[in-house]
Amino acid sequence: MSRGAVSFALNDRPGVSEETRARVKDVAARLGWTPNVAARALSANRAHAVGLVIARPTDAMANEAFFLKLIAGLEGVLTAASTSLVLQLVDDVEDELSTYRRWWSEKRVDGVVITDPRIDDPRYATLRSLGLPAVVIGSTGQEADLPTVSSVSIDDAATTEVVVAHLAELGHQVIAHIGGTSGLVHTDARTAAFRSAARKWKLKARTVATDFTEDAGDRSTAKLLSGSGTRPTAILYDNEILALGGLVAITRAGLRVPDDVAIVSWEDSPVCRVVSPPLTTLSRDPALLGQAAAELLIRLVDERVCEHVTLDVPTLVVRGSTAPTATR
Repeated sequence: MSRGAVSFALNDRPGVSEETRARVKDVAARLGWTPNVAARALSANRAHAVGLVIARPTDAMANEAFFLKLIAGLEGVLTAASTSLVLQLVDDVEDELSTYRRWWSEKRVDGVVITDPRIDDPRYATLRSLGLPAVVIGSTGQEADLPTVSSVSIDDAATTEVVVAHLAELGHQVIAHIGGTSGLVHTDARTAAFRSAARKWKLKARTVATDFTEDAGDRSTAKLLSGSGTRPTAILYDNEILALGGLVAITRAGLRVPDDVAIVSWEDSPVCRVVSPPLTTLSRDPALLGQAAAELLIRLVDERVCEHVTLDVPTLVVRGSTAPTATR
């Protein structure tokens, strides 16, 4: 058998019969042969890798389940496609942009997954100038005009409505939302949706932007509880880390959950299920976002097809941290 036929068989290229392909792969497996990834990438002009750069404070990343689950979802799809994930943590967006330029010039990645889209996001201009394939987790609408960018998102407005409706039906009249960094698309979208849903249900609403850390959840909650005006009887937190900080502040203030203040977390985690009382959360699984993003990016790289996908609205998992006001 010629070297060419062996190469065709091992690289799943046409030119040999399926019987020959199976026989060659069987012999290779018995000999313990594995492909030279660097040589394959060079010959195909492909890196067989995608990149993920996360620009978040280290203390905000250390305990946040969202990114761990997101990465698990990405890896599940990428591993099956014999594609590696290159991960980089940076301090800010400028470092993120520098990383993209370096990776693309060095042919380190075939595309990237982008998180935390921003209002007037500077990354889109860089993606356009480089021609770098990317999938954005979350949507700004800007990516629809870029020929190398796909997106996957959930409907933040519809999801927020689910939470506010739950709190309104329990009888709460004054509610609050402690969100993430102002200027992030999902933070601003959730804040706007929270205010809109509160108006619809004729509730008083207060909103606070933070940096996603437990300390920020603690400080923001303490300020809401001790400030002038009517104290909120229910608070929605943008992730479980903020919610845990809020739980500390509520307990320190001598208040009880849910008797005095009800809590809802946008993200679920094992911690949300074991604290007392267990937290009411949204059932959103970040791994599904990762899986969808990886699938979209593989198709984008292979077929140059841009797609914009919206996943189903998460359901609310009601636990002990929310209760009817009649029981408070």
